[in-house]
Amino acid sequence: MEELKTLRVVGFRSAFWYGVYRLQILSGISRRRTPLCSWDEIIGRLPPAAFEADPSGMPPFFFNDPRTLGAVLGRIAPQAESGLNSELENIQKGSFCLWEDARHDLGFPPDWNRNPLTGRAASADRHWTATDEQASGDIKGLWELSRFSLAFRLARLYAVTGNERAPEIFWQLVESWMGANPPNAGPQWLSSQEVALRSMAWIFALRAFAWSPATTAARVGRLIAAFDAHARRIDATLAYAKAQNNNHLISEAAGLFTIGLLFPDLPGAAHWNSKGRALLESTTGQFFQDGGYIQHSVNYHRLALQLYLWAIRLAELNGKPFSEAMYSCVDRSLELLSAMIDPDTGRAPNFGHNDGALFPALNSCAYEDYRPLLQTLSLWRRRKKILEDGPWNEDALWLLGPDALTISSRMLRPQGESEPFNAPNAGLYLMPWLQSCAVIRCARFRSRPAHADQLHVDVCWRGENIACDAGSYLYGGDPPWRNSLTHAALHNTVTVDGLDQMKRSGRFGWATLSQARGEFIEKGKWQGSHDGYRALGITHRRIVERIDSDVLVINDELIGKGTHTARLHFLMPDFPWEPLAQETDPTPENMLMERLPGWKDGSGGGWMFHSPAGEFTLRIWSNRDVLWNMYRAGERVFGLAEEKGPVPAEIRGWRSLRYANKLPALSLAGTAAGVLPICFISIWTLSDGQGASRAGVR
Repeated sequence: MEELKTLRVVGFRSAFWYGVYRLQILSGISRRRTPLCSWDEIIGRLPPAAFEADPSGMPPFFFNDPRTLGAVLGRIAPQAESGLNSELENIQKGSFCLWEDARHDLGFPPDWNRNPLTGRAASADRHWTATDEQASGDIKGLWELSRFSLAFRLARLYAVTGNERAPEIFWQLVESWMGANPPNAGPQWLSSQEVALRSMAWIFALRAFAWSPATTAARVGRLIAAFDAHARRIDATLAYAKAQNNNHLISEAAGLFTIGLLFPDLPGAAHWNSKGRALLESTTGQFFQDGGYIQHSVNYHRLALQLYLWAIRLAELNGKPFSEAMYSCVDRSLELLSAMIDPDTGRAPNFGHNDGALFPALNSCAYEDYRPLLQTLSLWRRRKKILEDGPWNEDALWLLGPDALTISSRMLRPQGESEPFNAPNAGLYLMPWLQSCAVIRCARFRSRPAHADQLHVDVCWRGENIACDAGSYLYGGDPPWRNSLTHAALHNTVTVDGLDQMKRSGRFGWATLSQARGEFIEKGKWQGSHDGYRALGITHRRIVERIDSDVLVINDELIGKGTHTARLHFLMPDFPWEPLAQETDPTPENMLMERLPGWKDGSGGGWMFHSPAGEFTLRIWSNRDVLWNMYRAGERVFGLAEEKGPVPAEIRGWRSLRYANKLPALSLAGTAAGVLPICFISIWTLSDGQGASRAGVR
């Protein structure tokens, strides 16, 4: 029965392609198509023409000699040079930045197959089909450095300074990697997506360093042999990418297309070019009509668009553009992201899976800053700047050319309060008001969601995400950190009887899906519901309403029959806080309680938080007695412990903005039991900046 439920969720098409992939593995077809060999064997079987890499005769790329961009880059991001110089020094010392975050001392050259997250090494002496993915711990720890994001930083440094150490370091690292990872042997060949992303990073660096003395014919020849091996590896298991039908397929198709287009003398180039192009065209169905993306993840949405931008621009430069359907996906996505991303910080709500992906890494902005993508897409598709000039212009310089930055016209953002934004296919509803925005997750899923987050609400205020999503942290960590932040009990929503809204199947999937409906019934009032507890005969209904300019009310009601336990949860960043005494005077908050029948027979709680944006209070009432508690970094800091919590206590009170990095946060939960209906009213009161709330509550 569970297999049938999973099949309905993933779809018969994906199940078919996954079956093909498993058959290829078990039958040995994949091993025969990607045999163990040496790099010299590959070089020996390639035609001499494949190694002719005269820069002047290469197919068009995003740029010619990158040093011609240096002066413009220096004006765009004057602080970039010092940071890039420091990056070069760190790399030479063996200190590498992973996931655009913390540095790891890995040596130079690094041990490519020792996992920096666990210190455990993996073997690279067996075929990738015989490699144990979990042998060294979370395998993303092994893969991240081998994506070669550092190649983009070294290319940027070379453009600004012409420092010849940058290309020399790149080549030394490539030679070290190839020595440690023979073709098709070991964990670095397990994932075709990793193979594709690495190959495109190497291609970018090859073109950036084409005129450098460090770029010798022998080095180029070995790298071209690597591109041949990488393309063959991608081509061998496209059935898996088709089964995933997400950013894996786009990544692999883009890698295959890029190698086939830019290295036409490789024997398989025409086939790879054609197949990669056709597969990219087939991925337009991953983008919803309202601009959303199939993976319900803002980070993966960015990755998909970055890969689209890379591939479509290369096709344009080579005189063979893609279809209008692909351009339409970009345009619709730009519309949604423009509404959702804070123009002052570049941040978006951190919903869905976030594995730290950033391709290509071509700016000095923070990892969670989406302005580089917004500005580049707007300049490319609208011929207008969506933002003022800043370091987020650098991606456009590299991918569109310096002429794109001479555009002076700007797409003006609306002044004052914006209109609500509906993206029902994406499952996103945006309620903006002055300096604030509530983002609501409410989806009718057409594909597997990453997190059980129906009716989750993010609240952003003056650049601070004061009610936030916990993020991802680790996909394959040791217990309890094995993709554990996906549960509904850790999102800003209500759960019933300690159950998730959906039933889990494996590490990433859900065997059953909760479906929801939502709508704005007024400009500042939204309502929705989901059926994740339909087996219990329960519906969760949520109303989100803005009162004036500084109060947000969230009204939750569990509708059904019988006696159940309801748990309301909110996650806030690690702000200083203090509990508030419950008030019975006729304050504006208490007057709102008239909407909740029987509230006087229940209980409430209140807390004040001191954020960089200002003070805000959260007061919650229920029509039942409530057990309150708050956890920070896995430790209880307020209230009574839950006897049987829906998630392990040690994973409460954490927030992950970047992969493999977690920060303390405040996990507030209230649990009530009784005969349905059970109701909660949560009132967020935002300060006016002078330490006093206009709603009259201290």
